[in-house]
Amino acid sequence: MSEEKKSGAGVRFNLLDVALIVLALLCVISVWQRGNLKRIFEEGGVYQPYTVSFVAEGISQGTADALQKDTVLYIEEDGTRVTLGTLNDTVSVTMRGNWSVNISGSMTCMVLQKDGRYFLKNGPQLALNMPLLAESETATLRLTVVEIEKSN
Repeated sequence: MSEEKKSGAGVRFNLLDVALIVLALLCVISVWQRGNLKRIFEEGGVYQPYTVSFVAEGISQGTADALQKDTVLYIEEDGTRVTLGTLNDTVSVTMRGNWSVNISGSMTCMVLQKDGRYFLKNGPQLALNMPLLAESETATLRLTVVEIEKSN
């Protein structure tokens, strides 16, 4: 009589077992990330229009003249040109000297406000007193952010 040995020591996986393990992992990850996804889609997690006021000192009169209503300003972030905002009105000019002027103005920017911080869409964080090198199609200027408030 021959004795048959049952092989119970080897564990075999088939395609269905692998699919069930992957499905279980995806369920765990989705429950774990549920809170993060909720925060992204809440009102505070959406880019909204904000009015960003700025000043720039010591720029040429030609640069000031180029900054008219609806001029789009850009900044460079990691080698990529990112839209900063669109000027709301023509900038206000204050004379400084014979060859340079000081300006102030405001622009509408798409901003994500999160935990008291402001983030540009596809760009850096914005903060009060933050200097930025901005450019339009015809002008380049160094401006300083002086106010950030939600647009109506």
